[in-house]
Amino acid sequence: MDVQGIIDILAKQTRIYEKLFQLAKEKTEAIKVNDIDALNRITEQEQVHVAELQRLESERAGQMEKAAGGNGSLTLSELLQKADEKDLLQKTAEELSGVLKKLKEVNELNQELLYQSLQFIHFSLSLVRPGEPASGYGPEGQHKASGRRQSKPLLNTKV
Repeated sequence: MDVQGIIDILAKQTRIYEKLFQLAKEKTEAIKVNDIDALNRITEQEQVHVAELQRLESERAGQMEKAAGGNGSLTLSELLQKADEKDLLQKTAEELSGVLKKLKEVNELNQELLYQSLQFIHFSLSLVRPGEPASGYGPEGQHKASGRRQSKPLLNTKV
């Protein structure tokens, strides 16, 4: 079974995921230095690559259905068993898998960095604005918010 078209698509996907991996590393640095403009630029570039990946994925799915010969769609493992160029297909699939693994790790790091940034922002905001009154009931059965004074902010923002 000739799978050269599928191999070409997988190779193109690998190259795009490598570009996304590079962008993700740039995004990590932008998050660290709080460079919002760079984050916006990187996000726009990522969207272009993701659109291309979606197009390639639909093309790959069509090739997989064609390779199945009208019997549904094949998985990559099933295709490897039937393919003429098993070694090249396996090598290409492993390269794609490796890039995806690295991209996932960097994206998880970026997600954690963004979460920590948000936590810091929430903490900073809580220092300069009044806290929310506690809700619920106290030991006497009275509503906590009614018997408690609202905390004052660290900075008085009223003029």
